[in-house]
Amino acid sequence: IGKKLDKEYTAITGLPSFVEKAIELAYGRDGDILSTDCIAATQSISGTGGCRLMAEFVATFSLAKNRKIHIPSLTWPNHITLSNNAGLIPVTYKYYNIQECRIDFTGMVEDIRAAEDGSLFMLHACA
Repeated sequence: IGKKLDKEYTAITGLPSFVEKAIELAYGRDGDILSTDCIAATQSISGTGGCRLMAEFVATFSLAKNRKIHIPSLTWPNHITLSNNAGLIPVTYKYYNIQECRIDFTGMVEDIRAAEDGSLFMLHACA
């Protein structure tokens, strides 16, 4: 109260300064893509909430022509459920090598390259 900080709700798409920094983190500060209209971003209250928003958005606007969403072969169960609930078809791609406790980068790249053009992928920032 003494600092008179703003206690109002943020905009429906989140705090603009936070969203801008998140885009910079994801795409780099000097990335060419930042000067285009190819990026849309919003802030959500949780990872599950963000995934659900993404699935609903994709399903509503038919961004995945074949309705498939490629989900990492090691993921949280709610990712499959929320994709199904949004009307998407979850399929898995190689992501994590359990025996070696590391990302299966080679397998992941192979699966991404083998996917149909325009495919939708859920990528994990952490595991």
